[in-house]
Amino acid sequence: MTNYNRVFNDYVEWSKENDVETFALRATPIFGGPVADGPQFEFIDMLISPFEVSGDSWTKWLTGEDGRKALELAILISERIKKNIVDI
Repeated sequence: MTNYNRVFNDYVEWSKENDVETFALRATPIFGGPVADGPQFEFIDMLISPFEVSGDSWTKWLTGEDGRKALELAILISERIKKNIVDI
């Protein structure tokens, strides 16, 4: 969770710096555990913004130098999370 929070917080900070800030919402299911034949998740993060802000965000994220660096870090951390490597 530490690695995930790092990526999420880095994105939020990047979005503020690039004037494409979104509203972030974390939803935690109220049931006691995963459904055997359903999706396996502990929470859902949602980023909410007007279409224009969302489009500008994607453009800056994919084409800007700092956005690409953040994306590379997010990919690296997600790969490590999949392999159960605790920290980076």
